[in-house]
Amino acid sequence: MNQKAQPTVLTRSIEFDLLPEQVFQNLHRVSGFFFLDSGMAGHELSRYSYFGVNPFLTIRSRGNGIDLVEGKSIHHRRGNPLTVLTQLMRDFRITGGSPLIPFAGGGVGYLSYELGRFTAGVDLKAEDDLELPEMVVSFYKTLLAYEHKTRRWFGATVDLTGGRGTTVRKRLGHEIDKFRELASKPHRGTPPAPSVGLEGEEDEPIAQRLPGHRIDVNGLEVSSSMTRDSYLDAVHRIKEKIAAGDIYQANLTQRWSLPYSGDPGTLYSVLREESPAPFGIYLNTGEAVVAGSSPECFLTLNGRSIETRPIKGTRPRGQNADEDAGLRRELEGSQKDRAELVMITDLERNDLGRVCEPGSVRVEELTRLETFSNVHHLVSVVKGELKPQIEFQDLMEAMFPSGSITGAPKKRAMEILDQAEGRVRGPYTGAMGFLGFDGALSLNVAIRTLVLSQGICHLGVGSGIVADSDPEAEYAECVAKAQGMLNALRRSNTEATVSST
Repeated sequence: MNQKAQPTVLTRSIEFDLLPEQVFQNLHRVSGFFFLDSGMAGHELSRYSYFGVNPFLTIRSRGNGIDLVEGKSIHHRRGNPLTVLTQLMRDFRITGGSPLIPFAGGGVGYLSYELGRFTAGVDLKAEDDLELPEMVVSFYKTLLAYEHKTRRWFGATVDLTGGRGTTVRKRLGHEIDKFRELASKPHRGTPPAPSVGLEGEEDEPIAQRLPGHRIDVNGLEVSSSMTRDSYLDAVHRIKEKIAAGDIYQANLTQRWSLPYSGDPGTLYSVLREESPAPFGIYLNTGEAVVAGSSPECFLTLNGRSIETRPIKGTRPRGQNADEDAGLRRELEGSQKDRAELVMITDLERNDLGRVCEPGSVRVEELTRLETFSNVHHLVSVVKGELKPQIEFQDLMEAMFPSGSITGAPKKRAMEILDQAEGRVRGPYTGAMGFLGFDGALSLNVAIRTLVLSQGICHLGVGSGIVADSDPEAEYAECVAKAQGMLNALRRSNTEATVSST
């Protein structure tokens, strides 16, 4: 693009009589479609949802192998994928966004946990049985946005060439109209990867390909990266590392997998009903579907103001109002959970301090209780003012992965977890969201996340291990966190039983 010319950004209110869930159902089968879903009514961060299709550029990476996909052309590179992504964001940078909505065009996608090898300097050796890109970010010039409070729709589009005048704005208006028309009717699109090869005779081979151990989770048989006993043993081993002074905390995760033969769009629609959250997301990358209902903000950047909201401490919802209130009080009064959150908040504060103006980082709330459909959480709010010269790669090298899903100290915790868990996490516990052309960004911590690929649905669950952790309670926390996803799988006609081999 011409660096001397100023791009044109057009955002306008549009008439559209569909709800966000209807637009999602119309478009979710189209390869390259995204839905940034902030439909949790009543949460302060649940204001806008966004939709996009037809990216003009996609960056995919695995290790130091990088592909830039433009239409039917693929350009191969090697190196640090975050360096290449940051350069693209620099090339596409515009000085002004939209006065109407926070995100008016840019990149949308996921960063897998394993990108931590580039940011935290950890030699991750876990088995990569997912065989998915470690990063997928697609760039969009046109999108639709829905403001939940006012129930208003907006269309936004960007001319990155620096064109000006009435002709350019008329063309941009036409682009918004085309997308609104596209979103108004169902599209078959490219069948999402999870549906490929799932006719009856293929079910048995898929079941045979499931990795791990067969376990029962609340009546649902899944294949797990750990048995229940091996998870409990891993908790004991981590506690020994903590007692030896090696680490203070580690977030131990496991992965559950099972065949999936239904429509990924149906699964996500049920998930957002079962487990609504302010940072929901659905990505159809063409080779996989990543669908998450995350309650956790990793990073939000507006101008130079940056914010992170780590979560630690979990209780399930009660069966009635009295039991629910009792569980809330138990969580608020838990010294163990408060200490766990304080440790991670301190880690996040220090990480932000590496990229923020001296003295600007502050903990606005330390142990705030937030209630979701299936769990209660303790949350901290940490803010700062970013230094002017900081770019996306600098930010990721300071902050990624989130300390809430690694532990402290971060690098040593990741090394211990890599050995204990044995398999890659993939998109789970990475980050997903948008990177605006104007420099704004919003990324979640990819928890409560389903990855559907090659006829298999994968979901990760974990818990934070500290010195006084009870192994049985930590395993129960995993089950509580997974409840919304498990309910969604049952309701959306997923195969509930893994066939014996």
